[in-house]
Amino acid sequence: MFSPMPTYRVDADKGFNFSLADDAFVCQKKNHFQVTVYVGMLGDPKYIKTNEGLQPIDCFYLKLHGVKVEAMNQSISVEQSQSDRSKRPFKPVLVTLPPEQVTKVTVGRLHFSETTANNMRKKGKPNPDQRYFMLVVALHAQSHSQSYTVAAHVSERIIVRVTSGHVCFLLTAIISRVNVKLFY
Repeated sequence: MFSPMPTYRVDADKGFNFSLADDAFVCQKKNHFQVTVYVGMLGDPKYIKTNEGLQPIDCFYLKLHGVKVEAMNQSISVEQSQSDRSKRPFKPVLVTLPPEQVTKVTVGRLHFSETTANNMRKKGKPNPDQRYFMLVVALHAQSHSQSYTVAAHVSERIIVRVTSGHVCFLLTAIISRVNVKLFY
């Protein structure tokens, strides 16, 4: 048995632009954003190590949510626009991970459910009390109705504003690895 970590990369390829004035990425709440996740798995993991010992893996899935930078324990839900333009809470995406291959999953039409606090500029300058979110994109393994984080990316600081914007740039996520062991 061996315990490799998956290769895991997240690109936000739509909906974010970097603001030099704010020294942060900016996302317009009315505009959607999109992320593409690349997951590679060495071998074909069958078990995950938990506090209760090795547990069989039922499936893998991607889960997205925001967190407040000033209160990392406060989660911000992510919504997904439907074809009829209605918004619904984002539902985790099931991911099939064939052995020795990289799986690409693109999730689009995403929105933060709320804006960051203190978005108003003070005399044309960023508000010193500006609050920020970070986007968390996590790969989970499920076993017996329990969810275990296998890998996660946490983005740079994001300001979510109500007004609409025009330019979109690539947001490269910062990796935040979770110490979880998979077994074959």
